[in-house]
Amino acid sequence: MALIAWILFPIQGAAAEIQVMLPGELAGPLLASKREIKPALISFEPGVYEVRHEATHFQVEVRIPFQVVRSGEAAVPLFGAAVYLQESRVESAEPELARLVNVTNRLGLFVQRPGAASLQLSGPFRKYAHVRGKGFFGQTRRERRAYPEVDL
Repeated sequence: MALIAWILFPIQGAAAEIQVMLPGELAGPLLASKREIKPALISFEPGVYEVRHEATHFQVEVRIPFQVVRSGEAAVPLFGAAVYLQESRVESAEPELARLVNVTNRLGLFVQRPGAASLQLSGPFRKYAHVRGKGFFGQTRRERRAYPEVDL
């Protein structure tokens, strides 16, 4: 039915552009450039590591002194990969100088004012001796089950 109506009464369609003029007071905030986030400036000193050998992993503890030169508006990333921590602590003479935060599944340090502090972290580091030297050629458990070894 609609097809017959469209054939008998063709509609001429046209496209048009619309241009909106805004006063300067309203257009100013829209056209203003985005404000850049000021990063914090932190000086890290060499860390002191303690590694204990466990049966399935290494227990790693680290103490990293740092100096906050300038506070910022965003957290400073500490690691490029996800890290599993059992304990974490920021020690400083000033309360709430810095805080550990999670930024997109990565550990970061958010500093609120200049000062000196130390960061203490501890957690396990897994051993991978069972796959050492096999590279990408080690068979998975499923492959070992599917293709048993045969003596000829």
